[in-house]
Amino acid sequence: MARITVYSCYFGLYEPFNPEATAQEGDHARVVFTDHADLATPGVIFRQAEGEGDAGRLSRLAKLRPHLFFGDQDWVIYIDNGAKLSLPPAEIVARIEALYPGGAPAGRYLFRHKRRVCAYREARLCMRQGKIPRADYRRQVAHYQAAGFPEDWGLFVNTVMIQKMGDPATDAFNDAWHDHYMAFSRRDQVSLPFMLWQSGYPLRVLPFGMTDIAIWPFFRRWKRLKFQASVARKAAAAAE
Repeated sequence: MARITVYSCYFGLYEPFNPEATAQEGDHARVVFTDHADLATPGVIFRQAEGEGDAGRLSRLAKLRPHLFFGDQDWVIYIDNGAKLSLPPAEIVARIEALYPGGAPAGRYLFRHKRRVCAYREARLCMRQGKIPRADYRRQVAHYQAAGFPEDWGLFVNTVMIQKMGDPATDAFNDAWHDHYMAFSRRDQVSLPFMLWQSGYPLRVLPFGMTDIAIWPFFRRWKRLKFQASVARKAAAAAE
């Protein structure tokens, strides 16, 4: 039986904690990386944050570099706190393995974005939504253009990310991707296509979509806003 870990990250106070993100109990490990010391869910291992930085950057260490934490596993499935797997992890892995006679090769497996195909347009959208500061957007786009990165090269969904462990080339790619993320914007979905293109990393795009195996969004916008308002009220009361 394959050794599978489903893991998530919960940093800061952007939305409520989702204990269902790592799926129900089963033949897989469940891990959550966090900067909260008071979280507890039966069957889930909570790992405190390592390193320094804001919530976004702390969360990307485990998200982008699973080999630092799960080198003894066969498969790892990252899932955003705002999503929930709709299939058992073992079934997801079996679907991927069945695509390859003799077994799936080690490495990352990608979900193609359903609506957009361009990292430049994704970056512009994130900037307009306030997710990337304008100065960071301009610097990142200029870097990509100077490197010759083409428009409409492809875009992939990082809400759920799947990796078969045991490939040193993938580990090196993940390290380089994380370094690039730390040097530029906070949107790993923008930087992934560029890093894939620049490195020539093999594209293993799954024939099914992310929403075929996961429910997203798990939290509606009103619920996030309600949670954030509650956090603000508690902070104001504590400051009085």
